Amino acid sequence: MNLKERRRATHQAAQNIIDGAKAERRELTKDEAEIVEKLIAQVKEFDRLITELAATLGSSEEEPAAPASGPSDEEKARGDALLAKLDGMGGAKSVGKYNPLTGKFESKAQAMGNGIMDLSAKGLRGIAREATGNAVFGTTALGQKALVTAGQSITAIPMLPDVVNTGRPPASLLDVLRSRTTATPTWQYLRQIGRDSNAAFVAPGGVKPTSDFSTETVDNQLRVLAHISGPVDKYVLGDAPALERFLVDEMNYGIRQALEAQVVGGNGTAPNLRGLLNTSGIQTQTFETDVLTTTRAAITAVETLGLAPDLFVIHPSDWEALELLRQSNGDLDLGHLPIDRAARRLWGVQVVVSTAPGAGNALLLDSTSVELVTDGSISVEWSDAVSDDFERNQKRVRVEGRFALDVFRPLGVVKIDTAAA
Repeated sequence: MNLKERRRATHQAAQNIIDGAKAERRELTKDEAEIVEKLIAQVKEFDRLITELAATLGSSEEEPAAPASGPSDEEKARGDALLAKLDGMGGAKSVGKYNPLTGKFESKAQAMGNGIMDLSAKGLRGIAREATGNAVFGTTALGQKALVTAGQSITAIPMLPDVVNTGRPPASLLDVLRSRTTATPTWQYLRQIGRDSNAAFVAPGGVKPTSDFSTETVDNQLRVLAHISGPVDKYVLGDAPALERFLVDEMNYGIRQALEAQVVGGNGTAPNLRGLLNTSGIQTQTFETDVLTTTRAAITAVETLGLAPDLFVIHPSDWEALELLRQSNGDLDLGHLPIDRAARRLWGVQVVVSTAPGAGNALLLDSTSVELVTDGSISVEWSDAVSDDFERNQKRVRVEGRFALDVFRPLGVVKIDTAAA
């Protein structure tokens, strides 16, 4: 391999790195840019050496072949000097050296100790691994190839950090209720209280009908929901770290249970929330024949207004009664009932089983009509400053958060009587 062939190989090595980045539709990494810069510097040095060698040997086109009798001592000396310059290109930070014995470049790590860099495809991948920690060429930690064969292209595919599980029935109303985070403790919102559309064709000169889409302004604010655990010995907590996690989990569960009860049935007397069952303007569906008939009628009541009911909240005992409904001959036949036990759906609508409504009551929601508001955090704090806890080496945990409930459209909520009065 003469100097011009080596120059072409070096230039191609730099081009391969650039093409690999283009195929992935990205910029060169810092390490890749440094390698390309060094390779281009070597290409320029090859150009200079080719010109110098041509002038020394009296040819401007090609490097002359050695005469049959062999080069003279003077020619050997000039050639050795040029090869010494070639080997020294890039200094200590050079990506490799040219081996005059093989006509190839290899890195120190690749030439089994002889300090030579191989510019073949395999050699380039090894160089890149050495320079970038195996993160650019070859197979990366993500299994992505940066150097590909001609005609191929590889596009990076982002990997989401979380695993998305398959659908599960919600265990709580809070799992499916719409929510938002606010940075202000108080606010106002508009609640729709009228929805009477009377749009109609009108004869020339006729009076246009009036529709009622009235609203009212509602003031709301975040309210604190909290509780404190009983005292726990400091050293027991230290000796059993799982106890701390257990207590915090139980305390958080208690917050969720109390919040769900307030969302459904809070009486609105400060500091309580005003829950759905006590919000003025919601619809009511009285018991008709059986629970199936009654729940289906509630769906009709919401759909008649052009809304889309998508959530039932039913007490466990009422849900049991639904599942145990029998045919007229007394046979239990869920296969012919509009109930999906696995997905927990009734009439195609998601069901949340909750004790919050109380036995005999249920709710049907168009979930866009309701929104839970929070400041975005649950506070967990340990302290020994309660009563004489410090003297007794005891600690307690306090868990609290701030919440509110906005009901934008009361007509999108139906209170259902699941039993005859």
